[in-house]
Amino acid sequence: MNSWNAYLFLVCMIVVTVGCSRQPRETESDLHKSDVLKTAYQNGKAEAQRDIADGKLVLKTWGMPVPWIDVYRSNLLSRHQIVMHPVAGCSVTEALIESVKGYNEVSKTEIEKRIGTGVLERVLEESKLLWLQRQTNK
Repeated sequence: MNSWNAYLFLVCMIVVTVGCSRQPRETESDLHKSDVLKTAYQNGKAEAQRDIADGKLVLKTWGMPVPWIDVYRSNLLSRHQIVMHPVAGCSVTEALIESVKGYNEVSKTEIEKRIGTGVLERVLEESKLLWLQRQTNK
């Protein structure tokens, strides 16, 4: 191979190698973060199981509340003895999100087992309509 061909071959190999995509390796901090999130999720599930064993039905929320949240909260409590518990506003950590996710998965399963499938969605829709009716009657 003459020097020009060797040079072209080397350039092509570099381009091919650099152009290949590789999955980034998980660093130790990524693995730690993953463990923290899994632990938060499991802790949320365990907390919900304790609350259920104590006879409590609770849904945790975070984020900016919708305008009809008070109607929804009231309807859940008065009709089904389900408590809505806001745990944070809009500023949340990934661990908190995972904890709430684990908690609510267990809680929603128990709520639907006791009261019926889709009960949360039905009460939500009814609450929205009631809130809208109240707004138009003002």
